[in-house]
Amino acid sequence: MNMAEVIQRKKDRCEFAEKLKSEGYTLKQIAEKMGRSTTQVSQYLKYAKYLKLNKKDWDYGLSVRAKNILETHGITSKEKALEFYNLCAKPHRFRNFGIKTYNELGEWLGFPDLQSERTEIQIARAKEILLKPIVNKLVEFSKAIAGEDAKLVIGRAYQSFQK
Repeated sequence: MNMAEVIQRKKDRCEFAEKLKSEGYTLKQIAEKMGRSTTQVSQYLKYAKYLKLNKKDWDYGLSVRAKNILETHGITSKEKALEFYNLCAKPHRFRNFGIKTYNELGEWLGFPDLQSERTEIQIARAKEILLKPIVNKLVEFSKAIAGEDAKLVIGRAYQSFQK
């Protein structure tokens, strides 16, 4: 069971306890109906009151870090979060907003996991960055030593990279 399901189950229990309370049941009667202790029912009712006061149901399932980033940017709904994600959310663009938080926010908004796609792009870019100088050196050596033996060219290239 993931965190969002646990939170939803707790929320459902709170709503049920609050409904029974509004119908005139006592804590003891509610506890018996729910199969919980009166202390737990009391906690459910307090949490239900807290939820009504804060009305932040839209951000359930997000980590504290992701919630704080959205709050910092004045985002108060899932629609605004989607707009933020599409328009300006890029990893490392904001403080505490790295790749993990970016992926978490995307997954929460219903986007597929972008990690594999980003990894392939990063690998291709790294190959380009690393191989370009090597290829340039080899081309340079092959032009400079056009008539010499291939083993000598490779040997000189290897010595050049050792420096």
